[in-house]
Amino acid sequence: MRLLLAILLSQMIHTAAMAQPNLALTATPTASASSAGNFGPANWTDGILNGSFFGWVGTASTFPQPAWMQLEWTQPQTMNRMVLHNAGSNFAPPAGNAVVFSGNAQLMYWDGTQWQHLSVLSGVPGYGAQITLNFPEITTTRLRLDSFNISGSHNPGFDEWEVFRIAADTVDAALDSIQITNLQGGIGRILRFSMLVKNEGNVPIVNPVLSYTINTIPVSGPFAATIPATIFPGTDTLLEHPDVIPAESILNGRELCAWVTVANDIRAENDTTCKELAGIGSAVHENDYLIPQAYPNPLQDVLYFKLLPVGSTLRFFDAQGRCLVQLPEAPESFSIPANWPSGLYFLQIQDKNTLHTIRLQRP
Repeated sequence: MRLLLAILLSQMIHTAAMAQPNLALTATPTASASSAGNFGPANWTDGILNGSFFGWVGTASTFPQPAWMQLEWTQPQTMNRMVLHNAGSNFAPPAGNAVVFSGNAQLMYWDGTQWQHLSVLSGVPGYGAQITLNFPEITTTRLRLDSFNISGSHNPGFDEWEVFRIAADTVDAALDSIQITNLQGGIGRILRFSMLVKNEGNVPIVNPVLSYTINTIPVSGPFAATIPATIFPGTDTLLEHPDVIPAESILNGRELCAWVTVANDIRAENDTTCKELAGIGSAVHENDYLIPQAYPNPLQDVLYFKLLPVGSTLRFFDAQGRCLVQLPEAPESFSIPANWPSGLYFLQIQDKNTLHTIRLQRP
């Protein structure tokens, strides 16, 4: 499961990066030596990966040296990443006899007066292999791969050449609100609470830490808990703190302050929020003595409910905070299919007096 999550996160981050405009699509590609037409430089910027044709660079001794390939723009462009793709896998023998880049070359940019060195590109053998170079942000009208050093005397073919300006990673967790569930158990009133955490950065937030204090005298807390959850950019997730607070530990009119902590968070001012406690330990209707139940947990193919307050509204959220199901006017006892994908889910049971939150896990 952890390996699958890591792969998924890697793919999402790569996809998000590639969602930036490919600056190469507006450039004119040239080379020190190549062919025209089907296997000319124009194939490097046609936006087609593993297409019917590729472009090659003349690196053999029979061509002008040093060998180079170049992108040129009519207006200055700002960039910090280059991605080069070897000749597509559909040209691997026996489909064709194209060769792939397995040596090295110098990445250069034009500063308006002369060529400046940026980095060294090392080739990755294999048809369709992708080679990525990150470099300090520059603004230029020309980008060049120069001085190809090739193992053997072949002329390498390239399927696509991409150039991007990738925004720096920003981590920004925001605590939007506190939602309190005031329950009645056999030993007296207890308090549970959840926090709605938003991801206002551009990379996933993994395993945030939720903390809280209650302003008693002296202050109760802070109490921190690491929550096993992932919040993707632009989404929010309702996360329940694992603590259950007995009524004896809290006072009506006191303030509960909570905050979210993640590594490298760029803003502190949106991490904290507070809420006044009220109604804890007060007289309640008989139904409040009954804690709603949802089982089995971990989930199987059917989820059963009992002891629900009559007329409750049920909402199911996934780990990204998306509402999957909403059931208004639910009966006291019933069941629903629960054959959802593996992961973490949250069930909210809302009646006219209280909001109950139950964390559910699907293996």
